[in-house]
Amino acid sequence: MDNLIQLKHTDLGTTSVNAIPAITTVVPSTLVASLAPIAPMATTLLVSTTSTSSTGTSGEEAGKLVKAMEEMSIQTTYMDKLQEKVTSLETNYKLAKIMHKEEVKNATRMNERLKALEKDLTLKEPLGQAKEHLWSNIIDSVNDI
Repeated sequence: MDNLIQLKHTDLGTTSVNAIPAITTVVPSTLVASLAPIAPMATTLLVSTTSTSSTGTSGEEAGKLVKAMEEMSIQTTYMDKLQEKVTSLETNYKLAKIMHKEEVKNATRMNERLKALEKDLTLKEPLGQAKEHLWSNIIDSVNDI
């Protein structure tokens, strides 16, 4: 630092623009290491359940983690199948509602038709027409005599 101050005082006496002193920088090696570019970390799932430490706890934890991930995968698959089943059941329910409405309409039409047929079975109208026809024939034959 003192060297910089002395250089500044000597430079003030001269008017030269090119007289810029070179400053050497000293960077600690830990700082250089921390400023080095870091490669992105790869995300991998531990497959091996063998112990990597002398106590064996991290290997067991990794095994538990793998088991938990497998169970979650199985549960997710099961949930997806259940969701598909629910959608299928909802679709079938909607179709059944539509078919039920159509069957109710058909039943009411059939009831109306049945009532009309029952009315025809009582033969009130056809018998009345037959009687009129018979009496007109009888009257015509009596008149001819």
